[in-house]
Amino acid sequence: MKTVNIFILTVSLLLTGADTLAQRVRLSDALSPQQNYSLDMARQSHEITHMISAMLNGNAAAMPPLMGIVPGVEIRLNTSEYTGQNVRIYLVLPATITADPSMGSLQLSWEVSGDFLPGSVHAGQEALLFEGELKNPVASGTFNFMLLVDSDEIEDSFIVEPYYELEVLF
Repeated sequence: MKTVNIFILTVSLLLTGADTLAQRVRLSDALSPQQNYSLDMARQSHEITHMISAMLNGNAAAMPPLMGIVPGVEIRLNTSEYTGQNVRIYLVLPATITADPSMGSLQLSWEVSGDFLPGSVHAGQEALLFEGELKNPVASGTFNFMLLVDSDEIEDSFIVEPYYELEVLF
C-alpha cells in the first residue's frame, strides 16, 4: 500500500512540474538608501486640453489619470542566500495603500538601469523584475518610477510601498 502512495506522489510531482513547487520569499531591501519622495501629481498639458474638450462635449468620464515621476531611486536587494541559483524576482504592489479609500486605480511603471527589467504594475498585482542566475549577493538597479492615479482628488500625502519576492527555479 505504501508503494502505491509513493508512486502516486512521484507521478503527481512529475505532472505538476518543479516550477509549481517553488515557494516565494520576501527579499530585504534594507540595503537601499531610505528616503521619502515628494512628487507633484499633475496632468500633462495636452491631457488638460483633451479633458476640457471632453467636458465641453459632455464626456467628463474621459479624464486622464494624474501622473507623478520619481527619478533616480536606488533599489538594492539582499540576494546573498541565492547567489549562483536561477531565480525570478518580482516587484509586488500591494492592493492597499495608505490613502483615501476613494482614490482610484493606481499604476506604477518604471525604467531601470542595472540588474532589473523595466515594467509596470497595478495595485494588487506583481511584475517580473528579474529572471536568471544571480551572480552577485546584491541585486541592484536605479529606477525612474512613474505613478499614475486615476482619480480627481488625492490626499496631500499617501504611501506606496512595493516589496520584492524571490522564487528559486529548479
